[in-house]
Amino acid sequence: MNRLPKLSGLLLSLLLTATPHVAIAAPSLEQLFKQGEAAQEAKQYLEAERIWRQVIQQQPSDADAYLNLGDALYDQKQFNQAVAAYRQAIQLNPQLINAYTSLGAVLRDQGRLAEAIATHRQVLKIDPQNATAYNNLGVALADQNQTEEAIAAFRQSLKLNPKDAIVHTNLADTLEADKQIDAAIASYRQAIQLNPKNGTAYNNLANLFYRQKQLDEAMAAFRKSVEVEPQEATGHYGIGIILHDQGKLEEAIVNYRKAIAFDPLLIRPYEELGNALQDSEKSPSNAADYYGLGLLLSREGKTPQAIVAYRRAIALNPKLALAYKSLGDALLQNGPTALKSTEEAVVAYRQAVTLAPNYRPFYTDLSAIADQFQDFGNDQAAIAVYQLLLQMVPDDPATYVGLGRTYRQQGKLEIAVKQYRRAIELNQNYAEAHLELANLLSMDLQRWSEAEAAYRQAITLETDSDYFDVAINGFEESLRRQNKLETAIAFYRELLKRYPESMPLHRYLGDVLVEQKQFAAATPLYRRLIELQRTTQASPDQIASSYEKLDRILVLQDQVDAAFALYQEAIQLDPSNFQVLHHFAELQKSQNRRSEAVATYRQMIALAPTEILPRLWLGEILRLEQQFTEAITVYEEALKVAKDSYSKAIAHDGLGLIFEQQGNLTAAIRQFQQALQIFPGSSEVQRHLQAAEQRLKQK
Repeated sequence: MNRLPKLSGLLLSLLLTATPHVAIAAPSLEQLFKQGEAAQEAKQYLEAERIWRQVIQQQPSDADAYLNLGDALYDQKQFNQAVAAYRQAIQLNPQLINAYTSLGAVLRDQGRLAEAIATHRQVLKIDPQNATAYNNLGVALADQNQTEEAIAAFRQSLKLNPKDAIVHTNLADTLEADKQIDAAIASYRQAIQLNPKNGTAYNNLANLFYRQKQLDEAMAAFRKSVEVEPQEATGHYGIGIILHDQGKLEEAIVNYRKAIAFDPLLIRPYEELGNALQDSEKSPSNAADYYGLGLLLSREGKTPQAIVAYRRAIALNPKLALAYKSLGDALLQNGPTALKSTEEAVVAYRQAVTLAPNYRPFYTDLSAIADQFQDFGNDQAAIAVYQLLLQMVPDDPATYVGLGRTYRQQGKLEIAVKQYRRAIELNQNYAEAHLELANLLSMDLQRWSEAEAAYRQAITLETDSDYFDVAINGFEESLRRQNKLETAIAFYRELLKRYPESMPLHRYLGDVLVEQKQFAAATPLYRRLIELQRTTQASPDQIASSYEKLDRILVLQDQVDAAFALYQEAIQLDPSNFQVLHHFAELQKSQNRRSEAVATYRQMIALAPTEILPRLWLGEILRLEQQFTEAITVYEEALKVAKDSYSKAIAHDGLGLIFEQQGNLTAAIRQFQQALQIFPGSSEVQRHLQAAEQRLKQK
């Protein structure tokens, strides 16, 4: 494990401060702008939001007001609403670069990297010489692991503004990730030369030296880091790590404690403090020590002892947020359904969030915990944790979806509907929210028209997802319940215009047309589906299924020769497709071309000698053709190959029918009895046995 994280991630060039208004006619608006700017500067973000909304109400076409509203929402972590505000600012003023910059930042925070990259590229279309945009583009590209492109963007930014220390640091971080170590060191040194007070550059350079096992250079850089930024925790932590490695445990402990004092939410110093206390056999003496010891005990699987240590840490420092979070995690080791432990864990999590509402790792961990509660049916705990998440990020649509699932699980269906609709309000492109809402409306409430609308939206947003088939099936069922399945045809055709290569859409449109008996219209869709499947190397089973669909409608249109030609073409393209051969044999049988079916079954047996079904099918058709000697041989071979009792019973039954047709009733009865001995539940074999016994009595 890398013990030394970088001081921070790559840094965007971004300043979220109120944008001054340049031309306002009404004095009242001028005053409102000043008030909004003052509230934003004083970090009174809710008040700033109220003011900017008031400005917009009076002057709806003011792009600057929307930009400033976006900033106020961004600072409240209402990311989706911030995105909407920035987009509105851009719509009103497509040249407003600050709106693009802020939009790119919030999209990055949401993990919507492709959109962030596109946004920064848009700035460069407006202003190709914008060094800041190149830096921000590089950051988003690096986040997406497009390292070469990120390096190129940072270098272009520095070409336009060579004295930007932040960009040199970003470039150095990315060069290191690309294993260009010497170049990374040079870039860090350049950043430091430009800004000798750049603690981040010193810290990250020290990390690089440490990973290269150049401990003296690493120590020097860490010491320089704490010299220029004495209250920066990671520098003290880095010094502690090196001292720890050198066996200087007392000094290491001092530095770990310093790091914790400067940043109580940085967890790694606590972990290493626990290790150092154990290595030095030193007893814990303060809250940080007990918390570090608790982390060590948790890693060793000593959960009860860890809980005691966490509680002791909290008693010594009731404001130690991390200890509450770890206590909650430890209490859940008894399982997410243990009632008392779960209740105590939720209380601990609530206190952790109260103390550190902006600490992102809490949000990530608690999201997973809430989902786990929901999965295990612990609804009350799930709801409690989802509510904590909304305290941290009030407009996260995923949290509302989780609440929707939980309330649905409780049978509180109308409340669940509200949660899903709120998620969709926050993100109209959230396909999963549309789908889950649709499933609830259809399966639980039978509100078919509303379900249809929700399914349409889910399908439109995701034509190639894991749950696309679920959405289609629900959509078609909602239409059937309204006796309007035919309306799916126009919808699918419209989607195919947008996604002409979509195999699922070709399949589903073809299936609906067949259900509506529009066979001629379905034929080209299935043909195109097969072409797409072959191009994309779909599975043999998928291709065979499409051939079977097309074959069926060709026969229904009395195009039997075309159906035969279709299968001959398919077999020529892929002679080893077992399912295609099976469907071809079924077609041959249905058209009384049994001798051809015999040849096809033999081809299948040659292709898969251990497969039992082709032998059983071949035995049956040979029996019907009264080729008894060959049929007996085939069934006897089948008995050698068969592994399951059902297949063996079918083979014995087939032999019994042959012997009965030959007039050898005693041998037939013996075979039927063997079949029933192997597979007693077969009513068909029982009928065959009774008929043979009756005939034998009559003789």
